[in-house]
Amino acid sequence: MLNCSGLVVRKRYLPATYLAATKKGNAGMLNEFVEKEADGTISFNKTVSVGGIGGTSYRDSFYKALKIL
Repeated sequence: MLNCSGLVVRKRYLPATYLAATKKGNAGMLNEFVEKEADGTISFNKTVSVGGIGGTSYRDSFYKALKIL
């Protein structure tokens, strides 16, 4: 799924001494916000209050779940 721990160190955004902290943070985000549903889709929980800006002159607030292969 989501793993940016090695990337931030490899791209030198952070020094290698931060690798353990980035792995811990990444695992925490996955545990807290990402849930795989029974139908194979994933949900991002507790991240936003609404699905869209809404209103008839704007796009609707519908969002489509993505299937993970």
